[in-house]
Amino acid sequence: MNYGQIKTCDIANGVGVRVTLFVSGCTNYCYNCFQPQTWDFHYGQPFDAAAEQIIFNELEKPFIRGLSAIRIRTSGRFRASSSTRSSPSTARTRAAR
Repeated sequence: MNYGQIKTCDIANGVGVRVTLFVSGCTNYCYNCFQPQTWDFHYGQPFDAAAEQIIFNELEKPFIRGLSAIRIRTSGRFRASSSTRSSPSTARTRAAR
């Protein structure tokens, strides 16, 4: 899996302040898509142990409410998958799924 970006302090993609992972790849090819480069599943960087560690480190911060993983879907809207923070170890378990 590749990703385009990790936002470490995001208030636009879920409830509260979150860490957001923007996952690459979309097969909808919407007309007027604002980021057509993200259609390619190989766009960005591979999601590896270093990227995972960035996310886990950010989830440790007390003001972070959770993790959102986002990809583009039909009609150009974002599809977000979110988890709410309960503890860093729980966040790690959720992120591993």
